[in-house]
Amino acid sequence: MVISMTVFALMFVLYKWWTKPAVFAGIFGLFILGYFGSMGDANFRSIVAKPDNVPITIMVITVMLCVWIAFRRAALNDSRTAAGLPLLEEDRDDKVLVWPDLVYTELICLILATAGLTVWAIVSKAPLEQPANPGYAPNPAKAPSSAKA
Repeated sequence: MVISMTVFALMFVLYKWWTKPAVFAGIFGLFILGYFGSMGDANFRSIVAKPDNVPITIMVITVMLCVWIAFRRAALNDSRTAAGLPLLEEDRDDKVLVWPDLVYTELICLILATAGLTVWAIVSKAPLEQPANPGYAPNPAKAPSSAKA
C-alpha cells in the first residue's frame, strides 16, 4: 500500500516529466514487458488467460493510456498558462451539436462495442451456466446453515 501511495503522489509531483511522450513510452513499454513477460509463470498465465479475466487486462492498459492523456493535457495547459497563451481548449472553435452529431457518434460506438463484445464472447467461449433451477442453489448463493445444539 505504501508503494502505491508513493507512486500516486509522485504521479502528481512529477507529472510534467513522466507525461513526455518518450518517457511515458519507456514506462509503458516496461509495464507491458513486465506484465506479459510474466506469462512464463504457469499460475499467472492460467489466471490472466481465463476468458473472464481478459477484460481486466484490457481495462488496465486503457486506464493507463487515459490517465496519461489527462495528465499530458494538464502539463501542456500548465505550460501554456505560464507562457501567457490560452488553454488548449480555448484555441478551438469546434462546437459539436448534440443532435445529430453526438447522438450518431454514440450510436455507432454502441453498435461497435456490442458487436465487439459479442464476437469476443463467441471466440473466447464465455462460460455459461445451466438454465435457472429453483431447486438448486450454487454454493456461494446458499445462506449459512445454522447448527442446532
